[in-house]
Amino acid sequence: MYLVWTSDLSPYLTDSAASRMVMAIIPAERYIIDPITGVNLTLQAACLAIAESFNRLSREGLNVCDLYSGETVMELRGYVTAFRGDWKALKQTFNFKRYADQVCWQCAATKGLSPESLALAYTNVNTDAPWVATIGDTLPWDYEPGYTLLEGFDVKFIHADLLHIYHLGTGRDLVGSALVHMLETRGFFEGSNIAARLASATLEVRRFCKERKLPLKLHKLSRSKLNWNTADMPELRSSGYDTYVVKWLVEVTTRHSAQLPAQLCTALWTADQILSTLAKAGRWLSVEEQELKECYGALFTRSYVEVANSSLERRKRAYRLRPKLHLWHHILKESRPPRINPHVFSTWTDEDALKK
Repeated sequence: MYLVWTSDLSPYLTDSAASRMVMAIIPAERYIIDPITGVNLTLQAACLAIAESFNRLSREGLNVCDLYSGETVMELRGYVTAFRGDWKALKQTFNFKRYADQVCWQCAATKGLSPESLALAYTNVNTDAPWVATIGDTLPWDYEPGYTLLEGFDVKFIHADLLHIYHLGTGRDLVGSALVHMLETRGFFEGSNIAARLASATLEVRRFCKERKLPLKLHKLSRSKLNWNTADMPELRSSGYDTYVVKWLVEVTTRHSAQLPAQLCTALWTADQILSTLAKAGRWLSVEEQELKECYGALFTRSYVEVANSSLERRKRAYRLRPKLHLWHHILKESRPPRINPHVFSTWTDEDALKK
């Protein structure tokens, strides 16, 4: 596991290689796991040492001296204000106990796998869903993690990572399922069979991206790239960044809206609006941007779940309702006063290393 830190004041925040500072690299084979609690003792020891170091920086500060006179010209103090990472990393770092049927550290939502937990199922996306009332009720761990010793620590500092939650989660489920629907139906793309329509769709999306000078790491659309088979749910198997092709799908839907479910058109359009707004916004959303995120977010979650339920009723595997959808729902409905832009909590380091 890599433990890194990033300064919010860095002028290179958009460059992962220049703004991510490595604090520790812990090989998985060196982990010591408590057999009773499941706590990663090696990781917790590292986090404890890091917390103590940051606390010294917060309390004592760091003097910046003039190069020639040696006099102190500035005192710097550092404070930890946010944690981000994929679900597996956050679970180990913060000893989350909600990982199996309970799927969220922020509330008591469940997968609804048993009669007892069904009432709290995260697939209920109504504003009055029972799980909403449980947000922040209890701490998500039984064994206090090392980072809680940080000055001013708050569980609200833990953020879901937009890259893994949407771009490598619900976003690729939406794009993959929508494309499969369009490709297996005549009229959306040229061609008398699936292979021909895949080739036609590939040319169309590449042309769309080239005209708008958008990078595309996906070379061609294929059954394997869409995870298109009878046993699995469709998804776009490509770089997380490539989920922006939802823009192209929105253009396709404007030409063929009469042939598509209204809920699918709404889900595609709102997804594009939300991601475009977040990508263009600053670190803090304006009141208007925040309202758009919440309003379009509610439309998206409701439309996505409806189109997924419709597919289920037709016994068709599509529009996967994975737990990442629930974390995406949290991101969309978050309305705390700072109006922090969730886009700043995306961990794109791995994506930066991918070849085009």
